[in-house]
Parts: sequence; structure tokens; C-alpha cells
Amino acid sequence: MAPQNTTQPDPLRWAVVTPSYVLDYERCQLLCRSMDAFLEGPWHHYIIVDPVDVPLFAPLAGPRRTVINKKDILPKGFHFGGKVPFMRLGRWWWSFRHGPVFGWQMQQFVKIFMANHVTEEAMLFCDSDVFFLKPFNVSTLERQGKIRFNAAESKQWKGSLAAPALIPKISSPNRAATVGGMSPNVCGLQCV
Repeated sequence: MAPQNTTQPDPLRWAVVTPSYVLDYERCQLLCRSMDAFLEGPWHHYIIVDPVDVPLFAPLAGPRRTVINKKDILPKGFHFGGKVPFMRLGRWWWSFRHGPVFGWQMQQFVKIFMANHVTEEAMLFCDSDVFFLKPFNVSTLERQGKIRFNAAESKQWKGSLAAPALIPKISSPNRAATVGGMSPNVCGLQCV
């Protein structure tokens, strides 16, 4: 009888992604401080902001955190339109293919296109208004090198943070992932 391979795969490297903007700057600072104090495991934090907000957020960058200009992750053809005069802080982008794109819609584009920008095997989204209250290891979101669909199974998960959304890394179809609240049958992924 051949011996079984009992070695555990290396833990996944996690990209923690936060789309943000100027009015969420103080909240984002709190998120960053709480991540530095409580987030454990192999992670790197990416903060994605509009071009005009890059100088404000730049001081948050560090060895485990990168501030990214939204223009650098969107496909060619997207253009920053600036502020909409009649909206409080309404900013918009446009492209010939998609027309004008505002707020929440642009945030979804950013989340989708960010998957092609990171080198980590898994992504975790944390909004600027999320913060960690106690130690949390991102590796608890995986089992044997695969992303877990039901993170609530983890004792450490409960009460650690407001539930983030996980999405699959587009270039890694062999990994299981959570897609919002979709079941594995809906998104066609093998999960653990």
C-alpha cells in the first residue's frame, strides 16, 4: 500500500480590496489600522480610488498596502469625468462602450477588473466602513487550498468583522470561491 500524501498545501495568498473615496477617508484609515492590528495570514491590502483622491490616500500605502488609481485597473476606454455639479460628491466615468458610469455601478466594475490586477490567489472585499475588532486569520476562509463557501463554520469568523463578499479570481478557475450569496451550482465552482 502506497503511503498517502499528508502534506498540506500552502495557504492561499489573499488580496483584500477596498474601493474608497474622499468622504470615506477617515473610515478607511480606521480599517487600515484595524487590519494592521488584527488581520493575520498571507494578505495584501489594495485601496482603489479615483485619480483625484490618490494624493489623499497615498500616505496609507505601506509594505502590506497599495493605493491604486482606479484608472490603472479599468480597461482602456474608461475616462474620469469628474464631479457632477448637482450631486453632493457625485463622480462619474464614461466610455463609448458603456456610456456614463456612476457610483455603485463603477464600484462593481472595479471589483470585477481588480481580479486581473492582483497576483494573489483569492480576493476578499472590505468596504471602508468595515473594521476588525479582534484577531482574524484570512487562512480560516480556506480549507486544503480551496476557498470555503460557508465561512460561518469558522468559530474565529463570528464577530470578527462585518461579512465581506468573496469573488473568484478570474485567472484561477481551478479554485473554489464565493460569489456573493450564490450557491456552487449557480456559479459552477467546486467547493469544500
